[in-house]
Amino acid sequence: MYAGASPIALLAVKGNITTMNESQVFSSPQSGKQVAALLVASRERIAEKALELQLSASPGVWDRYGEAGRAVGKRDMGYHLDYLVEALRFDSPRLFGAYVRWLGELFPSLNLPDHAVGRTLEALGLSIELVISPESAKLPLALIESSQTAEEAALPGFGEAEPLGQDAAAYLRALLSGDRQGGAALVRALYDGGMSLKSIYLDIFQASQREIGRLWQTGVISVAQEHFCTAATQSVIAGLYPLIFGGRKNGLSLVAASVGGELHELGIRMVADFFELEGWSSYFLGANTPQAAIVAALRDRKAQVLCLSASIATGLAEIESIIGVVRDRFSRAELKIMVGGGPFNVSPGLWSRVGADGYASDAAAAVDEAARLLA
Repeated sequence: MYAGASPIALLAVKGNITTMNESQVFSSPQSGKQVAALLVASRERIAEKALELQLSASPGVWDRYGEAGRAVGKRDMGYHLDYLVEALRFDSPRLFGAYVRWLGELFPSLNLPDHAVGRTLEALGLSIELVISPESAKLPLALIESSQTAEEAALPGFGEAEPLGQDAAAYLRALLSGDRQGGAALVRALYDGGMSLKSIYLDIFQASQREIGRLWQTGVISVAQEHFCTAATQSVIAGLYPLIFGGRKNGLSLVAASVGGELHELGIRMVADFFELEGWSSYFLGANTPQAAIVAALRDRKAQVLCLSASIATGLAEIESIIGVVRDRFSRAELKIMVGGGPFNVSPGLWSRVGADGYASDAAAAVDEAARLLA
């Protein structure tokens, strides 16, 4: 049905689209937030229609997965649409571009053909146009094409490993082999040998966790291995707490949390611990924290800074929501709000679009940014 045309060529014919940069994509009279709302309201219909188009275009690829595969395919189409929605809502094609880049690395690990990503995006774009009208579809179609341009292809991808130091590599090997005690013993030996807690956090824990996330995202390790490694690192960190929480305090207070729906907490936990090492009184609320609990903690702790984390783009709407709630109760003079996580690393300036006062790429940068905001 559509198998003969490349996704970009087909979209260009359907929507008369040219390659656009980020500002050009969102120059339509219809705002990204308006179109995002349309897509959310039609999510099930779009996902179902996109799956039908995908199966029609490449039946030989998908038939082998049977009815169970069809259910997974519809679920995944919904995921693709969710990332498109967040990119539209926050005027950031780079968010969707990074997601498409990840799909390009993930699909080969699932033994899918080279054209699978393109055909998937093609089906998604055509489905959107059929369900919400050609006029409303112009923005998402432009964004889908933008995600495949040379500019977006230059985004950092999960398939590119960052070089690990010798100690971090040894720690990672211990965890991947299931040796949690060995990992803990290595960390303790490094500390006893003179490595600072800050260096252990940044050069061992942070570096190894990023690599573990990359290995999981690209299908090299299973979700069970990823969960084990993360839990093991949390256990090792807990063993260091007597060393971390015994220092002198500077009178400053921080509340840190992952917002509702966000289940990844290790990164923001490490941020809170790093502030503790700098003399702050940190109050870590963990993952999937309700908005009311965050507001109550800020009031009770008389915090000067709130740190919020989102590891994936689908958590951005919740971050924007909690920032709005917090701002109704605390002025910018009373409280500074910082954000961090994968989406903010991908899209410069995204932190301001969700209403935050600042952003940091890691725990050390977070402490520096908090000092700048309070200066």
